[in-house]
Amino acid sequence: MSLDKVAKEIIAEAESKAFEEARQADAEAKQVLAEAKKKASAESQAIGLQSQALLAELKTTELSSFRLEQNKRLITEKRRALEEVFSLAEKEIASMDSKKRAELVVKLCKKGLKELPDAKFVSSNAKDRAAASSVKGLKFRSEIDCIGGVVLENEDGSVAVNCTFEEIFAKVKEENLDAIAQRVLGNA
Repeated sequence: MSLDKVAKEIIAEAESKAFEEARQADAEAKQVLAEAKKKASAESQAIGLQSQALLAELKTTELSSFRLEQNKRLITEKRRALEEVFSLAEKEIASMDSKKRAELVVKLCKKGLKELPDAKFVSSNAKDRAAASSVKGLKFRSEIDCIGGVVLENEDGSVAVNCTFEEIFAKVKEENLDAIAQRVLGNA
């Protein structure tokens, strides 16, 4: 399974779970909002014209506060769901068969070479060393602590491209959390 496919599956699963949780939270919010409107209406009739302005202001403040709290909750739940999915993906990568893993490491080396064409050295964990060392034009520099993938460097080590699984996951997480936050806060 390619990293792109794994990432797409992870994203699809996280979005599905997050949107279901958002739908449930939205239903709860509508119920609470309906009850709040009903209560506010009854209180405003009993208090009279003078207190209606104050009640409307309070209602707006409470609704804004409630919406903000719901948005925070949605973002937290979506972040938790994404973290869970990425944790599962890391376990899947750790248990990937050696042939598929080697193919993926070679692809990551080639991706890194596109970003840093003058790369001369490659570093990886012990499990990926043979695959990383097999890429023409790259000399193995050192073993690094990561779940997989590679780091490519130019000859003097002044420029590096990080193609480790951790770095790829971090980028995907950041991109998706930003998108989720934008969707939620855009609907506020």
